[in-house]
This record gives sequence, C-alpha cells and structure tokens, in this order.
Amino acid sequence: MRSWTGRELVVAPYGRPLRLEHVALFLGEKISAEKFVESRRLHAERQNKHHGIRQTRDAGGASKFDMPCIVNCVEKLHCITLKGSMVSTLLAYHSQSWKELDHYLPLTFQIIPRKPRDDERRMLLKTLQKRSNIGTLWIAKSSSGCHGEGVEIFCNKGNGAMNMLNYIDGQKDPYMWVVQSYIDHPLLYHRRKFDVRFWVLLCADRYEIYVYKRLVMRMCSIEYSPKSATTTTAVGRLAHITNHCVQAQSSFFEAFEKGNELWRQHLDAVIRYEGKKILEKGIMHDGANPHLEPSLANTILPQVYHIAVETLLAARKVIPAGRSPYMTPCFQLFGYDFLIDERLRAWLLEINGAPGVADRLLPALVQDTIEIVLTPFFPNTTKSAIQRSGTTRPNEYVRVYP
Repeated sequence: MRSWTGRELVVAPYGRPLRLEHVALFLGEKISAEKFVESRRLHAERQNKHHGIRQTRDAGGASKFDMPCIVNCVEKLHCITLKGSMVSTLLAYHSQSWKELDHYLPLTFQIIPRKPRDDERRMLLKTLQKRSNIGTLWIAKSSSGCHGEGVEIFCNKGNGAMNMLNYIDGQKDPYMWVVQSYIDHPLLYHRRKFDVRFWVLLCADRYEIYVYKRLVMRMCSIEYSPKSATTTTAVGRLAHITNHCVQAQSSFFEAFEKGNELWRQHLDAVIRYEGKKILEKGIMHDGANPHLEPSLANTILPQVYHIAVETLLAARKVIPAGRSPYMTPCFQLFGYDFLIDERLRAWLLEINGAPGVADRLLPALVQDTIEIVLTPFFPNTTKSAIQRSGTTRPNEYVRVYP
C-alpha cells in the first residue's frame, strides 16, 4: 500500500485506489471513529433483526455492507485507557481480587473529588493507618489526565494523607482520581529514573494482540532521590515525573540525550548490568525466568507480553459481542507505559488509547501497522508491495495472542 495524493491509499503494484477494491480504511480521531463504528454496529443489528443482514440492499440494489470498512478504533476501550476504569476492569476480570493484579499493578484506590460516600477513601485511610505503610510514598493523578498535569506525590506521615485528600477534593473538575502506592525503588539509568513505552496493537475482528519490538525509554533530567519526591520544586518533579511534557519545560531537558529518549539496546544493557549485580549478591530477582541470564528478552518482555494480553482480554468483556461489528474490522494502537523496579519487576503505569510515537520510530511503526491490518485482505499484494519498495527489514510486531 502507498499514499496517493496524500489522501487515498492505492494498491501496489497496479495503482488502483483501495476503495475500488471494495475495502475502505478509515483513519480518524478516536471519538469520531468510535461513533462511526457504533453506528455501523447499530445499523447491522437493526437490519439483521428485521431482515437478515445479507438481504439488506440500498436503492441501487447493493448491500450496505458489501465493502469492509477498516477503522482505527475499537469500541468501549476507554475501560482500560482511563486510569480509574482500568483498575475496575482488571478487578472485574479477577473477581475483585488483587492477588493476581499486585504482580504488576501498584495498589490503587479510586477517589472522587468531594464525594467521600461514593469512593474508596475509607479503604485508603484504613490501609494508610497500618504500621507497615507509615512513611510510605503515594502518588495521586487524575483518571482522565495527561501530560503529567496535576500529578502529586505525598508521604504517609503526619498530615500527609489528609493533605492528599484535600488536594483531590480541591480540584475544579469532578473527574475520578487514582491514588497509587508509589514505586520508590525504581531501576535507574546513570542515577536517573525512567519509564518505558511499548506499543501494543489490537486487531479486534480476529482478536489478535501484537507488541512492537522497538520501545523508548523516557528519561528524567535530574538524578533520582526518594527524598525529593514530595518537594514542590521543579527539581523534584524533574527527578520523579518522566512525562515528556514535564521534562521539556526544563532547562535541563536534553542535557544527556536528545529528546530525553533512549532505546531498546540501552534498556537491555541496564537490565543485564543490574541483573548481574543482583545475582552476584545471591538474590533472586522478581522478573520473568529467574533461572536464565537477566536480559530484556528473558526478564522483561515476558512480563510485558503477559500484561498486554491480560489487560486486553479483560477489556474484551466490555466490547459489544466481544468483537468488531459486521464488515467493520477494527484495530487500535495503544501505548503501554511501564516502570521497572530495582528487582526487575515491570509495573504497569497506564495505557494510552491515542499514543504518541517517537519521531525516529514513527515511519516504520506506521508501515508495520498497516501491513498487519491490511494483509488479511490483500496477502499477496501486500507482500508484493513490500518487495517492490525495496524494504528488506521484517515486520517488527510480535504476535502474543492467540
């Protein structure tokens, strides 16, 4: 496939527009795309109920569903892309038990501003009163927030718990907030904290789940120290909040690497280095495959694959009928953000439904995504187009389910 006049895809090698092949590819904003998918589903259900969908014809005698419409949005998946909803969805999947979740999700409580009877603040306060939690750090963030806005870290000491709840109750918007146990012993790269962005592709019609091989480490600009977590100074935020928008506002931005970004080989190197140190101490790490040499492939990726599959299987229960509407195969790209702790456990921070992609990775990721999505409709043509383009690298998605 390739672009034609910047607006339409054509099928290589003979240049026919995709629409003439009776396949339409819709790439649009998430809200409008989801409304389009919903309208297709409702129309199909109505017609199927009254007439049988294959008998539905328009005035010209052609079926309204003759042409598959491939859409870059899956219905209802805000159930995992909103922070509070993600917790609820995963708890429902695990019968309201944290036993499985606490392997990769920090303990989380849902707080609604100024609605103490409708949220989990009593459970939160009861948890904070335990002796083992005195002096621990907790992070509060809006369930619908982005760009690191409003994120605050509190210490459960003195008036810390009430200060945190007062901070949430003081928010103008009524949106839910989450309060999570703060991972205060993260794996560091040259003394700086980082998180890791993975891209996960869901093809909902076949319910196939793919994880992209390339990744980005999003670096902090200041050396990490737990003592600076609760400070309100810019230095404290720059040492603890990895979000690009927060880091880019600082004069320290790009002091160590362009865009404060590092890549797969850097993550593999730090996993191998720190993993070796753990083993030399005679300690068992908390990552995958503790009997194998620590590395990105052996220790971290199995955790990421498991979490990607589990979260999207949990979300499947929310999708109407558990799949895409008739003749409307849907796909969606997600950004999964992880924090790796010093014991090499991967913690899921959040899932983004409309993720940004590092500039250097974007062209290849788009090409690989379109190939995965369209190949079932044009298996031979897609391979031919790739060969003619001179592309020699393989598709860098790994299918992890089924």
